[in-house]
Amino acid sequence: MAKILYGFVILVLMFVIWLWDTSDRYNQSVYCPNPKNVQIFKQEALSVKDFYQKHLTDSLYKFPRKQVVKVIVYKNIPLIGRLFKKQLSKKQQDSLLVFLNNSEHFNWENNPMHFSEADYILKFYDRSNRLIGKVWFCFKCGRLKMTPFAPPMKFGVIAKDQSAVLLKLMQ
Repeated sequence: MAKILYGFVILVLMFVIWLWDTSDRYNQSVYCPNPKNVQIFKQEALSVKDFYQKHLTDSLYKFPRKQVVKVIVYKNIPLIGRLFKKQLSKKQQDSLLVFLNNSEHFNWENNPMHFSEADYILKFYDRSNRLIGKVWFCFKCGRLKMTPFAPPMKFGVIAKDQSAVLLKLMQ
């Protein structure tokens, strides 16, 4: 009887860990220091592409809108991806942010990528250790999704040959 109870507890514990891991992997909510950003987007009667073009260099929409002190890269592998996380050095963080905020590295193509297709998940943290940005990166398809949105990344389609550059910045 004790073995059955012990097995049941382990099974429930594994299910809870799996549920937590899955919900965190696809969770898009991050700390937003300025909720006015979304209101500005809604107030301007522009198409999405026109809005992005208008604000490509606007510092108000620079990703991730707050100073980053820590970037952690996870492989998008259920449950075990967290075991192989890597924290980027300050130099890597700076290079990565320059890359992500440079609109020349991205195309205007539509991005049908789903979060589950991502090879890597990048999490950006501020001084208070709050999650302020998240990027899902698919190396194979050359696409990414990000939150909060950032006009320099356009719709998240990486320009030709830039996926390898981004991958190198993360390693």
